[in-house]
Amino acid sequence: MKPSDFKHKKIGIWGYGITGKALTRFLTEWPISLSVLDRRELSQEESISLQRHNIKFLFENNLNDFLMHNEYIIPTPSIDLSLYTHYSAKFISELDLFFLLWRKPIIAVTGSVGKTSIVHLLSQILPKYDIKCAVGGNIGTAMFDLIKEQHTRDIALLELSSFQLEHCHLFHPTLGIWTNFSENHLDRHKTIENYFLAKAKLFLHTSVRSRFILPKNIIKFLKLFNMYDSICTQTTFLSEKPAAIYCPIIQSLPKITFEQNWYVILKILQFLNKDFQKLLSCAHQLSMPAHRLEYLATINNVLFYNDSKSTTPAATLSAVNALYQHPIILILGGVSKGINRSFFIKQLKNRVKLIVCFGKESQFLTDMTKKYEIPSYSYNTLDEATVGAYSCAQADDVVLFSPSGASFDLFKDYIERGDYFRKLVRLL
Repeated sequence: MKPSDFKHKKIGIWGYGITGKALTRFLTEWPISLSVLDRRELSQEESISLQRHNIKFLFENNLNDFLMHNEYIIPTPSIDLSLYTHYSAKFISELDLFFLLWRKPIIAVTGSVGKTSIVHLLSQILPKYDIKCAVGGNIGTAMFDLIKEQHTRDIALLELSSFQLEHCHLFHPTLGIWTNFSENHLDRHKTIENYFLAKAKLFLHTSVRSRFILPKNIIKFLKLFNMYDSICTQTTFLSEKPAAIYCPIIQSLPKITFEQNWYVILKILQFLNKDFQKLLSCAHQLSMPAHRLEYLATINNVLFYNDSKSTTPAATLSAVNALYQHPIILILGGVSKGINRSFFIKQLKNRVKLIVCFGKESQFLTDMTKKYEIPSYSYNTLDEATVGAYSCAQADDVVLFSPSGASFDLFKDYIERGDYFRKLVRLL
């Protein structure tokens, strides 16, 4: 497929959020006929913008007409296409189209947890080595807003979710990083094998020049799907704990992220033939976005941490392990996304002092804590849970807000949830 294949064709953009708007802005310059479909009613500003470019808008109840009428369809990654296989020949992934148009090296980072942190830190570190990055993907900036930066950037640095990778047929990065692998998004992928296969699109269409940094625990899946032999010579496999040779360097770096994330970053710098000295000299300038093991306050010698970004059990376990030196009161909640959190809660026994549950699945979570004899309380709201956690805390305890589930039962996203927790701590 070439970009010229799209000329004078009818192109449909399915979903008018961050991705859809960026695609629309970019494709209005092409000689094509564009239409947009979304489930929500557009704002006046959005409607005017589409009308100005002669782009037809359809509501989701016109989906069948939209699918039949267009010759190519670019769906937003969040849309589950498994019900529309009859139209699969029309679907073009956003990532494949980006790959056709981006002419410079690509560093792509995926993983069950840690990918946002690593991309955020790399976006600050690589410019110190005179590498100019266009940063986007799942981190918040749509990929098609990066195309206009191509002539002033050395590389694209992309954070990629399983949803973005799932339907790729062309994409392959110059350097692909898969940080770690654990259950996630099983409400969409149904099985951990399907989840693996979605992530595996990172290297499935690789060129001989591509290189990969992958977690050791996917080797069994690589062998299960007969992928190991084709990828092993291009790959460095990472253990769950940093190799001993890297530990002195990691210990000199700020404790703003997990040791494993620093380990991945050091391996990336090695691949780029960069020494670690410049990283050590600039490390004090680095910062992390909010809601990732973010220290908030100490109130009556009780420490509060906001880890709202932890939407999976694996992420919450990492947070618990990072704060092991303190007695931990853990606030759990959110939506499981198809993951059975029972085994996860079993792992918390003797690691946390108390579990405080809130939200839609609070009763299920509390039942699991009782099964494994972990002290717990259950509340409907985060307000009640925060007050309840604080009332049980003693000096030197940590109240860790690390829900291990998605935010959608009570909040728009993890950011709104984390901001709300921060507000509740201030009220204490």
